[in-house]
Amino acid sequence: MIRRDEKGRFVKIDIPKEALKELYVKKGLTTAEIAKKFNVSASCIAKRLREHNIKTRNHSERFVKVKTAPSATLAYVLGVLYGDGSVWLSKGGGGRIQLNTRDLSFALSFKKSLEKLGFHPVLGVFKSGKNKGMYYVVGSSKVFAEWFKSLTLEKVKSIIEKYKKHFIRGFYESEGSIKFIVDKQYGCKYLDISISNKKIELLTLVSEFLNELSIQHKIYRCKNIYDLKISRQKMVNKFLSEIRPVIKTHPRSSL
Repeated sequence: MIRRDEKGRFVKIDIPKEALKELYVKKGLTTAEIAKKFNVSASCIAKRLREHNIKTRNHSERFVKVKTAPSATLAYVLGVLYGDGSVWLSKGGGGRIQLNTRDLSFALSFKKSLEKLGFHPVLGVFKSGKNKGMYYVVGSSKVFAEWFKSLTLEKVKSIIEKYKKHFIRGFYESEGSIKFIVDKQYGCKYLDISISNKKIELLTLVSEFLNELSIQHKIYRCKNIYDLKISRQKMVNKFLSEIRPVIKTHPRSSL
C-alpha cells in the first residue's frame, strides 16, 4: 500500500492481515476509520481487505432490518446479550453485536440465532492477545443496536413474556456455571448451579421466572457481584430439563 508522506514522497505502508481483522472484523471499525489510523484512503483499505480475502460489509448492512418481534430466538439472544454479549454503536455510524466465548457449541448456537433474526454474523477465533484461542461471533446492524440500547427492563419483560425459558437459557449459558461442591465436614457432595451478575435487577428478573417454574433458589451478594444459586439435586435436574442449555450441563469436581 502506497501513500505520500508530508514531503509528498511515496512511502510504502504495510498493514498486516491480522491488524485489519482486529480493526475491521472484531472491533467493527469502518474502512474510513481504519484509513485515518494509517493515514491512507478508505479505498486503499477496501482494496487491502479484498487482497486478504476478508469479507467486507456492504453499506446497507448497517441498516439491516433485524427481526425484533417477540420470539423464542430473540429472547435467547437478549439473554446472551445481557450476559457475556455486548452491543455498541461505533463513531462511524455502525452497530455491532458480539459474543466472546471459549465454547464452540455456545458460539455456534448464538451465531445460528443471529442468522434467524436476520443478521449476517461472522464466527472466528482470536489469534493473539488476552482472548487468544477464544471464539468470537460478530453481527452488524445499527438498527438493532439502537433498538437494544433503548430497551427498558419492563420492555424486555413484555418481549420475553411467552419465552422466559429461552431468555434464562441465554443468560445461563453466558453467566452460569455448574459444579459439584464437596462438603468435607459431612463427607458428601452436592450439585450446585450458579448464575452471577453485577446487576441485581437482572437476577431478580430470572428469579421471578424460576419461581413460576417452581425451581427453588436463593440470591446472595458477594461485594459487587450477585449470585443466584440452585443447590438441591432435584432442583438442579429440573432446571436443566426445563431450560435445556447447550453448555454447562455437566458438573466438574471441586475440592
